[in-house]
Amino acid sequence: MLKKAILTGLAALDLVIGMTSFVPVSAQTQTATIVPEFPDGTSCAGGTDTVTWPAQSLTGLLGYQVDVYGSAYGMPVLSSSFEVSPDLTSAAFTVPSDIETNGINYVEISAVTAAGVGEPFALSDDFGVTFPPEAGSFDTLDSSVGNGTATVAFFTVGGGVGPVTSLSVVSSPPGPIAPVYGQRNMAPESEPPYWYPLTATFAGLTNGVPYTFEETVGNDCGTASVTSPVLIPADLALVPPQQTLAQLDQPYSQQFSVSGYPSGTSVPVDYYFPSTLPTGLTGMSYDPSKGLLSGTPTSLGTFSFTVCGDASEDGGSVNFNITGGIGCVPFTLIVGDTPSFTSTCPTTLLVGTSYACTVTTSGFPTPKLSEAGALPSGVTFTDNGDGTATLSGTPATGAGGTYPITLTASNGISPNADQAFTLTVDETPSFTTSSPPLTATARRIYSYTFAANGFPAPTFTLGGGAPSWLSINPATGTVSGITPNHPQTFTYSVKATNTVGSVTAGPFTVVLTHGKERHRAQDGQAATSRYY
Repeated sequence: MLKKAILTGLAALDLVIGMTSFVPVSAQTQTATIVPEFPDGTSCAGGTDTVTWPAQSLTGLLGYQVDVYGSAYGMPVLSSSFEVSPDLTSAAFTVPSDIETNGINYVEISAVTAAGVGEPFALSDDFGVTFPPEAGSFDTLDSSVGNGTATVAFFTVGGGVGPVTSLSVVSSPPGPIAPVYGQRNMAPESEPPYWYPLTATFAGLTNGVPYTFEETVGNDCGTASVTSPVLIPADLALVPPQQTLAQLDQPYSQQFSVSGYPSGTSVPVDYYFPSTLPTGLTGMSYDPSKGLLSGTPTSLGTFSFTVCGDASEDGGSVNFNITGGIGCVPFTLIVGDTPSFTSTCPTTLLVGTSYACTVTTSGFPTPKLSEAGALPSGVTFTDNGDGTATLSGTPATGAGGTYPITLTASNGISPNADQAFTLTVDETPSFTTSSPPLTATARRIYSYTFAANGFPAPTFTLGGGAPSWLSINPATGTVSGITPNHPQTFTYSVKATNTVGSVTAGPFTVVLTHGKERHRAQDGQAATSRYY
C-alpha cells in the first residue's frame, strides 16, 4: 500500500542570501497534509492529518526536510525522510508501506541549506492518521483450555494505526457464557487506547467439544479478523501413582499419566520432578518428558516428593491445543525388601499348661502377620503390628490333638513369607465313662466299655486283682468275660495310660448271684426250675 503526503504552501518565504540563522516570520505559516491512499484508490474517512509550522527566513535555504516517524511495537522509529522544495507551491512525497504497517506517530520539519540539515524546528505530536486495522495473530503461549473453560489470547493491532473502535471474540459453536475480556494498553497516554494483546475467557463450555474462537477488530477504516486453532476443553488431572512400592535391587518403574482426555485425543505433558531426588534414593532416575521414574533402587527407605505436570500445545494438532498447569500429586516411594521369618515356635503343648511364643520377622516395610488353620481351644494368635506376633494360651481340657497351621508375613513386596508347622497338644488321660455294673449272674457274660480322653490316645489295662477269666481290650477299653458257676465276688480296676501319664478307675467290686434254669415238661411231667 502507498500513502502520499502533499505539502502545500500557504504563504511566501522570505529568503535572505548569506544568512546562517533562522528568522521566523511569525505571520506566515506552511502546512503539510498527509493523505493515506489505499489499494482501491480510496482513503479512509477522517484519515487525513496536517502539520503546520512557522515560515522561516534563512540564507541559502534549499528546502525543507520532512521526517515521518512510525512505531514498531510501541517504540518510535524513523520510517521515511523527504526533502521538499522551498517553493512550496506544489510538493509531494510518498510514504512507504512500513508506515502503513506500524502507523505514524509524529512528523518533524527541518530546514535544508548547503551546510546540511538543521535542527528540527517543528514537531507534530499525536499525528492521528488512521490506517485499516491489522488482523493480528493467535497467541499460543497465553492461550489455554481447562475444565469447561477456554482462555484465548490474540495479538491485535499495534499502537499507532489508529484507535480501535470495536473489538469482539466469539466462539463456534457459541459458548453459553459471554467471555470476560482483559487487555493491556500499549500506549497508556494515547486516546483512545490501542489494545495489545487481548485475552478472552469463556466458561461453561462442554468438555470434549471442539471450539474455535474468532477475534474481530475494527476502526474507522474497516475490520479485520483472525481465528484460533481448534481447542477442546477438558478436565485434565494427574493420575495418582499406583505402584508406590519398589523392591531393593530389583528393576522398578512408575509411569505418571493424565486423565480427562477427550475421546480420541491426546496432549503432550511436561512433568516436573524435584531438581534432585530425595537423599538416599540411589539407583533411580526420571525422564520429565515421559513422566517416567525408573531404575534399580539400592537403598531401603521411604522417600516422598511431589510431581507436577503442565500440558503443552499439541504441536498444531487439529484436535487439541492446551497450555497451563494440570496440577501436582504427592508421591511416596517405599523401597523395601521381601519379608522372612526369623523365629521358630515350639510345637508341643500340654493341656492345662500355659504356652507362649513370640513370632519375629524381617523385611521392609514392617511385615504384617496372619495365621491360617484351626488353633487348639484356649490358644490365640495376635499380630503385634511391629513385625512380631504372639502365639499363646493354655490349651483347654479335651483339646489334645494335632493342629496344622500356617503363618504368613506380608509387606507388599512379593513374595510373601509362609511358615507352616503342626502344633501337638498332649493331654493326660481322663475317664469319661467309668461306671461298670457291680452285680452279675453266674455263668453269664460280664461286659463293660470304659472310655477316656487323652493325647496320644490312651491304652487300657486291668488291675486291682482282676480274676483270670476277665480281660480287657487295650484299644477300646472293653472289659469282658464269662462269670464262674457259683456265686462269689470279684474285684478289678482299669488304668488308662499314654506317653503323658495315666489314670485309674476303680477298684470295682462285683457280686455274682445264682442263676435260675427252667426245664420244659417232658413225657407228661410238669416243667421244673432250679438254681445253681
